[in-house]
Amino acid sequence: MSNPSSAGKPSYALILLVCAALSSCCGRDVQARHPSPSGAKVLTVVRVDCAGFDGFRTEVRLGAADATARPSGGEIVARISSSPVVQVTWADESSVVVFVPKEYHVDVQKKELDGVRIDFR
Repeated sequence: MSNPSSAGKPSYALILLVCAALSSCCGRDVQARHPSPSGAKVLTVVRVDCAGFDGFRTEVRLGAADATARPSGGEIVARISSSPVVQVTWADESSVVVFVPKEYHVDVQKKELDGVRIDFR
């Protein structure tokens, strides 16, 4: 026989699973914003804290200047294990170099997005 006091209440494990799947439980803090020479695009370095799930990681995002004002704005071009210091240098409006220390693993990379070539070193 089921417990009537728990009927209709979602389980704690289910809530955690949904939360993890949606990544809404992760805190995001902008560490740095690197505008292109014209200021039209911005490469944003975001520290992601998913405490209790997978710890810290870093997202590198590229988007229009207005889209990257939020920590979740722009499109992810790389996810980096942990939270290293990432350096960014724009060569020109269509080329940017992202320097990641060798001891960190880059999980996802997009080499080009919206006419901008992205070089990871």
